[in-house]
Amino acid sequence: MELRQLRYFVMVAQLGSLSAAAQALHIAEPPLSVQIKNLERELRFLLFIRSNRGMILTPQGKVFLTKAHFLLTQLDQLVPPHDAAEASPIHIATIPSYAPVLADAMQILWRELPNVEINVYESNTAHVFDLVEEGIADLGIARVSEARKGVQTQPLFSDPFCAFMQHTHRLASHTVILPQDLEQEPLYVIRNSLESNEFSQITQLFSDYQVVPHITCFAESASTVLRFVERGTGVALVPIMAQTFCLTNVVAIPFGTEAQRVNATVALTWRQSQALSINVDKMRNILLSLPFPSIER
Repeated sequence: MELRQLRYFVMVAQLGSLSAAAQALHIAEPPLSVQIKNLERELRFLLFIRSNRGMILTPQGKVFLTKAHFLLTQLDQLVPPHDAAEASPIHIATIPSYAPVLADAMQILWRELPNVEINVYESNTAHVFDLVEEGIADLGIARVSEARKGVQTQPLFSDPFCAFMQHTHRLASHTVILPQDLEQEPLYVIRNSLESNEFSQITQLFSDYQVVPHITCFAESASTVLRFVERGTGVALVPIMAQTFCLTNVVAIPFGTEAQRVNATVALTWRQSQALSINVDKMRNILLSLPFPSIER
């Protein structure tokens, strides 16, 4: 049982509504509902009856509310007032390869608010946007794939596609990889990138050179694709930030000349209709102010 679950429960009980409590707590309704259900699961009894009239306390819920009130009153007397701003947790969804960007932002935030809780959800681009759109995550860090209704996006940086291969590969000494270099070369790609605008540009680049890409492996994530590269002879076409997953035997070489380079746009996203808490707004401003991440090339 977590302290925030007790605070969430008390707020829902006082207001009799999930949506009103979510607004008062500056969080989205779906994660609030999940926390209440998790608390009920741990207690092994229902706290509320869900109805058209709102959230109605059960007899067990009324008893538990009295105990929760007493416990929170005692704790509030021990916690200094200046720590109150840190009580609001932050929920962030990100593509795994952008975890270093998030880690830098977290260290900056914790220097100001050392006790703030941060919950991180790792997934692919489409699911990151889903988590933000559904209100599970306050912020999302992902490649911009398509416009989402009700979701605000702000570009963070560009992530150029590169050819990843073993350092002993015949092309490893090249400074640039062109489509004709990869003719008949086994290619590894991320499955969900096939419908992206960036992959369409890559396909067009192959077509311009009259080369048919020889794609032999599809995988769900950049980390999986690069694990295959580490142990095989193929070449992976993924953004440079995926280099955070590489071992020393894999090198990344820019794909296409500078004029032809395909860049994925990495963006920060949040729901337009959701009022951001003080902590979430601080994290958003930190992420927007960070420089382009330093990656070995």
